[in-house]
Amino acid sequence: METARKQPPYSPPKGAFQSPVPDSPEAGGVFLYLHILRNRKGLIAASFFLSLLFAFFVNWTQNPVYRTSTELILQSRSKTPSLGQATVFSQDATLLATQFRLIKGPRLAEQALKKLEKPENREGLLRLFAIRSSRKRKEVGVFSERERGALIGAIQGSVSVWQPDRAVRIIKIAVEGYDPQTLVRLADAVSESYIEINFSAYLDSFRQSFGMISKTLAEIREKIKTGEVASQKINSEIQLLEALKIYGERHPLVIKLRSDIS
Repeated sequence: METARKQPPYSPPKGAFQSPVPDSPEAGGVFLYLHILRNRKGLIAASFFLSLLFAFFVNWTQNPVYRTSTELILQSRSKTPSLGQATVFSQDATLLATQFRLIKGPRLAEQALKKLEKPENREGLLRLFAIRSSRKRKEVGVFSERERGALIGAIQGSVSVWQPDRAVRIIKIAVEGYDPQTLVRLADAVSESYIEINFSAYLDSFRQSFGMISKTLAEIREKIKTGEVASQKINSEIQLLEALKIYGERHPLVIKLRSDIS
């Protein structure tokens, strides 16, 4: 009895898959990879379109983020700086770091919020940073404590500052948020607050310098007065010595001069 030779169940039928003999193992791997991609092209296309659809849905459901910026000029301490002074000023890393830290600090954010803390700006500011309205708000205040803290932190985090060019004394302040109209008012409030804080710092520095100068002038006046008294005393002693040589000790002029000195 002749027995027929059967192929194992896991092997492909004869002639179903014919591939050229690869010259190298790398060529065989690339050919197999392309064969898998060709057989799974429907799944790959579906995954690609699903990814596009998901990205479109995420972008459509999210609120657009707006950004506005303003430029400020850093004034030098001298009114007529030379070219060398301007170069040193623009390259002063300590000064720029101090100004950047001040702009991104909580003090400026709090002062900017105070400028916009009005009933007509309440909904716009909360919508600007997607902050939920608090139910525990007192009627006397525009914002509750929780809303105020959240707004200060949001303003502080939304502000960015940089120097566009190292050769100029100009810095740019940018603010980001979800409401364009309120965002413009916030950028103006941040710029005004920065100018006011700088002006207040310069005014305090001037007052301290003026106080030190006044104290120094008072000490100088006191020393001048003491010197004048000492000079008058020396002149009186000189006159006494000259009178003693001429008139003697019991002369009325000598007695008067001694009483003036004592």
